Amino acid sequence: MSAIASDAIYRHGKDRNFTKQEYFALNSEMWAAKEKGDMETYERLSDLLPVNPDVAKAFKEVYGKEYLLDTGLDLTEANLRFGEGWLDAPDER
Repeated sequence: MSAIASDAIYRHGKDRNFTKQEYFALNSEMWAAKEKGDMETYERLSDLLPVNPDVAKAFKEVYGKEYLLDTGLDLTEANLRFGEGWLDAPDER
């Protein structure tokens, strides 16, 4: 297993890229806010983070393309992994 340099890009977002340290710090802060019932902070932080590509793909397969687009989720990582046209491609069932 290879190590990721602390300043290397770990996740690509639509508004910014994240190092591994930044990504996990924001992710931890996001879930801590949800556990405390601070949904405003949870939603603000979740809007900053790109969605895991596998989760995005599952959302598309279960709920459909329009639902996924309507959520406003950051699909940058999914676009990088599956290609820009993945939302228009047939589901793999």
